[in-house]
Amino acid sequence: MKITGANFRKIEERKDYSFFSTLSVDSVNGSAYFGFSGESNQLRWDFKSGRVIDPEGNYVYSYQKDKVLSISGDISTGAYSYYLNGGISVKSNDSLASRIMTLNDSLIVQSRSRSDFALQRLIVDATGVGLTFDPQLAVSNSGDFLLTNVDNHIENGVLSNLEITNNGDSLAIEVFTGVVDSTLTGVATIDTSFPFRVSGTTDIFLQGHGDIADGQTYDIPIMFKTTVGELNKRVTLTGVQPPSGSFFNFATGDDSDFQSGSLPVSGGDSDIIKTGFYSLNAGILSGSTSLDNYPVKVELTYSQGRTGLFEDCVTGVNINNEGSGYNENLIVSFQGGSPTSGAEATGNLNIVEYFYTGNSGVSSLGITEIGEGYSSTPDIIFYQNLINIDITSGGSGYTGVPDLVFSGASGSGASATAVTGIVSGTQTGITSITLVNSGSGYVGAPEIIVSGATGASAILASAVSIMSSGASATALTGSFTKSFTGQFDLLTGLTNLTSYRDNSFYTGTPPTGYTNSEIEFTGNENTLDIQVTYKTTPDTGALSAFLFVSGTGSNTYKEFITGVR
Repeated sequence: MKITGANFRKIEERKDYSFFSTLSVDSVNGSAYFGFSGESNQLRWDFKSGRVIDPEGNYVYSYQKDKVLSISGDISTGAYSYYLNGGISVKSNDSLASRIMTLNDSLIVQSRSRSDFALQRLIVDATGVGLTFDPQLAVSNSGDFLLTNVDNHIENGVLSNLEITNNGDSLAIEVFTGVVDSTLTGVATIDTSFPFRVSGTTDIFLQGHGDIADGQTYDIPIMFKTTVGELNKRVTLTGVQPPSGSFFNFATGDDSDFQSGSLPVSGGDSDIIKTGFYSLNAGILSGSTSLDNYPVKVELTYSQGRTGLFEDCVTGVNINNEGSGYNENLIVSFQGGSPTSGAEATGNLNIVEYFYTGNSGVSSLGITEIGEGYSSTPDIIFYQNLINIDITSGGSGYTGVPDLVFSGASGSGASATAVTGIVSGTQTGITSITLVNSGSGYVGAPEIIVSGATGASAILASAVSIMSSGASATALTGSFTKSFTGQFDLLTGLTNLTSYRDNSFYTGTPPTGYTNSEIEFTGNENTLDIQVTYKTTPDTGALSAFLFVSGTGSNTYKEFITGVR
């Protein structure tokens, strides 16, 4: 082929080549050259005014107008040899004189050093002359690449990722074009910009087309034109139908430990594990088939409530004696212990609630406020109530029903009704007393005053209060730390549950919640089990968490969960 001007051709990138070409120049005026370039370096032979100049600038041969010369050579890492007019290679010494030889009008140059660069282009330039040139290149082991699928599927309107990996002897391969075989262009076409260079691994993409059948296997042939020639490759992909719908359903199982109607439950013992059970059913459908890799993320984070150190508090009570006769209006208080200003247990403050059966002994106490800053153990005071009234004297001479007044003993609320009748002859007195309200908060027995409804010669009746008594208890004091991740734990699983606390799936420093990487459903998995646990503490303050579950797009669910003793 005849060349004018500057031209180049990209070649397989490597450091070793053998080459051969016949050439002729149509004028001894002007100049031309051919050679190789790469990495901003050149190795070339110049033809100037009838002289052949080698890559080192040596005038090594002459040429005539239109006379055909042959040139060949071997290029290796850091060295090269070349031959003009079919020169035969012979062993050479180190001197330049012995390396340049002419045999029967042939030239042989051996074992010259060169810059150690990769050969990337064949370059030719004929300025003011015509150069007839027919190059042939050869390598010991040709370059190649491996085509693999990153995405295992192909879908209409969706790009499927493939990888090209250089696995031949080339340093790099230039890929000029790539075309899917015409029998499958209705299924896929290449969606990648050409040309591109492959030295390691490079991504290319197939665009899915047409009515791709779900689940069908497609064996797709692709022909690439490259610097090492045509390379025919195949890739196997499975057809996927586009999603036809999605579902995202959050369900609450048993969360009674966290709810009483719509309000949190308070009361009960500390160090008890409360559990809420939830589930998520979600996925993307292709027809009626659930697709793989549906992503779900579950998070549990702090919302509100006091955390930290609770120091020198009332953490429990031991009942020493249940006593008897106590009613539903029982008042109990902690006294003494010199609490700090932050404590709520001072004086006769009612800081407990209790459990009872009729007028019975005190079986237990439930702490509703724990106070704080006690320097010593406080005393527990059980206030009394009436359980009965004994008539010590019915009196006589009453003209009506007298009033009964309760006085003293610090309590309140007690009330009773007298019943009168004949006590002697025609004399009317009190025959019985009905206790209407047993009252509460008494320290000792209140005095009963019988008042009114007496005649001129009446004898006053009298009665005494019978009180509840005998209950005693000892307060327990101590300190404890309350933290979000110490009290709450989040567990999720498709089959077996994973504890986020045990696996340190924390958010924040210090930790203020739980999160994990996305959980991906496969096609036969649609339900994620979710549990939230809460370990109670002696205090009755609520600690609230925010449960957030998300899928694709706008599919989310959130719920507040309140942990309390």
